[in-house]
Amino acid sequence: MDAIFSELTAEENEQLLDAIPLITLLIGTADGNFDIHESSWAQRVVKFRSFTNDQDLKEYYIGVGQTFEPQLNHFIREMPDGLEEKTAYLSAELEKMNPLIAKLNGHDAYRLYNDFLSFAKHVAKASGGFLYMANVSPREKALLDLPMVKSIDTYPGI
Repeated sequence: MDAIFSELTAEENEQLLDAIPLITLLIGTADGNFDIHESSWAQRVVKFRSFTNDQDLKEYYIGVGQTFEPQLNHFIREMPDGLEEKTAYLSAELEKMNPLIAKLNGHDAYRLYNDFLSFAKHVAKASGGFLYMANVSPREKALLDLPMVKSIDTYPGI
C-alpha cells in the first residue's frame, strides 16, 4: 500500500490501520460482550467512510477495509481473557498510535483523531437497546474519548 500520510513510512501507515480494529474491540468488549452487531456495524462504517471522506481519509479507510477483518481476528486471538486485562491490552496497543499521529501535519492529525472519536461512538451505539440506539454502557462511555490516545491539543503546533 502506498503511504496514506506522507509524513509516515509505509510501515507506520500500515500500523496506523490497526487503530480502527483496536477501537472496535476496545469499545465492543467494554461491556464484556463483543457481538456480531458491533463487528458488522464497524465494517459498514469503514466502508461508508472509504467513499465519503476527503482523499487522505478515504485512502485510509480503503486500507482499513482491506485489513479490518484479519486484524480484528488477530487482536481477538491476542487479547487476554479478563475484562480489565482486555481493556489494558487494547489501550496499550492504541497508545502506540500516539507517536504516529504526532508525526502527521496538524491538519491530518486533527482530522484523524476526531475520526477515531467518531468511530468509537458509532461502535458504542451498534448493539442492544431500542433499534440499537441509546444504549451506551457506562464502561463504553468511559472509553469513548479514547483516553489512551493523546488529545489533539497536546500535540505541539496544532
